[in-house]
Amino acid sequence: MFRADIDIKGKHAAYIKQLVDDYKIFALNLDVYMSSALIGYINGRKEDIDISEEFSDVVSKIGTQALLKKEIELDLIYRLIMLLDNTKNSTLEEQINRAFRADSHSSLKELHKENMSVFNSYVRGGITVLYEELIRDSTVREDQFKNIHDFVKGLDDDFNLVVEELAERELKSVLDA
Repeated sequence: MFRADIDIKGKHAAYIKQLVDDYKIFALNLDVYMSSALIGYINGRKEDIDISEEFSDVVSKIGTQALLKKEIELDLIYRLIMLLDNTKNSTLEEQINRAFRADSHSSLKELHKENMSVFNSYVRGGITVLYEELIRDSTVREDQFKNIHDFVKGLDDDFNLVVEELAERELKSVLDA
């Protein structure tokens, strides 16, 4: 699934460069990519590619070798988001198909392409959240440390809400059966 280079373009590439190269909050572009998928989902934030004039030439790359080293973790994050994302009001069986079958059956190639589009829209949304929460309003390094602290503390609350939502949905499906 994650077996080819990933090129992130435009505004989101510029944000990655700031998070990794300029502010050194993350070590690798891949770290931002993996974290952003979950952060985008938790925050309900999906975004389209933004290659407006100001960002038209900016590209952040994630190489195949780096992706292969984290393939298990990437697959887990992808499958988790496909299970949790229910914007189409799918049945549990349809969500399971999205998460576990679409990438391995040639007959579901279009569904997998659509799933990757959804996944990457959460990635882009998460990149923006990271930029806004950690960098945008910081003027000195101490601001960044405070922003990171506040953001991580807020993630704990958000994570608990996601777990509760998943438990409620599962309980509802059991009661409806």
